[in-house]
Amino acid sequence: MKMKMRRSTLYDILGSYERRKTAERKGGSGRTAQKLLELERRRLKQAANNKKRVSDRKLAAKFNVSRSYVGKVLRSQNVKYFKGQKCPDSTLEQQTRQIKCLRSMNRKLYPPNSDVVIILDDES
Repeated sequence: MKMKMRRSTLYDILGSYERRKTAERKGGSGRTAQKLLELERRRLKQAANNKKRVSDRKLAAKFNVSRSYVGKVLRSQNVKYFKGQKCPDSTLEQQTRQIKCLRSMNRKLYPPNSDVVIILDDES
C-alpha cells in the first residue's frame, strides 16, 4: 500500500515514537507566543483608546508585536478603536450653499469699495 507521504516524514514519526512512546507533538516545541508585559499593555491601551486614525500597523511596529496581537489585546481590554475614515464628497446642493456662503463672507470681509487688493497667483 502506497501512502502519499515522504519517506523521511514517516521515519521521523517512527523515530519519535521509539524515543517517547507517542507520535504526538512534544509540548512547547512550537513558536513562542508574543506577549506584552502589563505596563506595555497599559501603554498600548493609552495609545489607542478613543482615538481616531491610529494605525494598528504603527502600533504593532512600536510595540514589536504583530497586528493581530494588537487587535487581540485591545479587544480583551474593551478599547474603542476607530479606523480612519475619509470624509464623503459634498452633494451638488451642499456645494451651491457653500459657494453662496463664501461669496457673502467675502463681500463682508472685503467690500468692493475698500482699499484691500487681493492678488490670486497660481505660480507659488
